[in-house]
Amino acid sequence: MLSDAHVKCDECDWILSVKPEEVLDWHNKCCPVCGAIIVNDAEFRAFRVLLAISRFSDWCNRVYKFFTGKEVEMHVTHIDSVKWR
Repeated sequence: MLSDAHVKCDECDWILSVKPEEVLDWHNKCCPVCGAIIVNDAEFRAFRVLLAISRFSDWCNRVYKFFTGKEVEMHVTHIDSVKWR
């Protein structure tokens, strides 16, 4: 499961550490410094996909651990820009 996240303004580089479930609260909200949108629609969709992948990975890890006694770790360190076609 995702352990931590950040919301960042692309205009003024303002950044805030948040819990992963709090990222969704910043969708279409304005930056407290410059007023730009913090999490736009494309970033919102990408984060929801990442959250779903993380939950699925967590489930797969529990199944794998049940059968093998071993754990698998997945680390996503950075997503900077998202473009959807």
